[in-house]
Amino acid sequence: MSLILNSSLERSDALTGLHGDNVQSDESPTQNLTSLDVNTDVYSKVAVTLIYIGLFVLGSLGNFITVHTLVRKKSLQNLQSTVHYHLASLALSDLLILLLCMPIELYNFIWVHHPWAFGDAVCRGYYFLRDACTYATAFNIASLSVERYLAICHPFKAKSLMSTSRTKKLISIIWTLSFLLATPMIFTMGEMYANALPDPGELICTTIVEESTIKTVIQVSS
Repeated sequence: MSLILNSSLERSDALTGLHGDNVQSDESPTQNLTSLDVNTDVYSKVAVTLIYIGLFVLGSLGNFITVHTLVRKKSLQNLQSTVHYHLASLALSDLLILLLCMPIELYNFIWVHHPWAFGDAVCRGYYFLRDACTYATAFNIASLSVERYLAICHPFKAKSLMSTSRTKKLISIIWTLSFLLATPMIFTMGEMYANALPDPGELICTTIVEESTIKTVIQVSS
């Protein structure tokens, strides 16, 4: 996440230069906008697109089958082990990342870098949901690891500590905490014009707050 936010900082610095009152330039708005372009040849875009499509199809299908099987199969739900709850939560977070984030990334970050085509709400929601699901994935892996450690190394203690009710509460806490940690993205990201003139063709999705605020968000989120 820090890497992504750092790249956002760099874009924010570029925009600050474009909007700065003390910056003198004879470039037209169109020329300023070209500084934000990413020159990627079409062959690289096609290659990345094929990789994205493969990951999207396989990942979505695999995680959907995992969630469906773990939720629907009564034989799995009746097991004393609570590992299937952790696996279902992990598969759900991965599935949401694939469904909600990959299509937007493929269109607006690989093929069409600007203008941002999905509006301010989707811009904020994209970064919020992406970070929330990423946090949830990390927490789910950690909780699953702890559950497996207790089940193998301390089997008798695990039965009392990792009961079904406690596991459900733990997973609820994981998702709640993930959404809370991702909340700052709603206020730090947004839709704005790349240049001073309000041209719809220059809309981008980027950081909309000062650099000091972004640094604070990075420190807290990390």
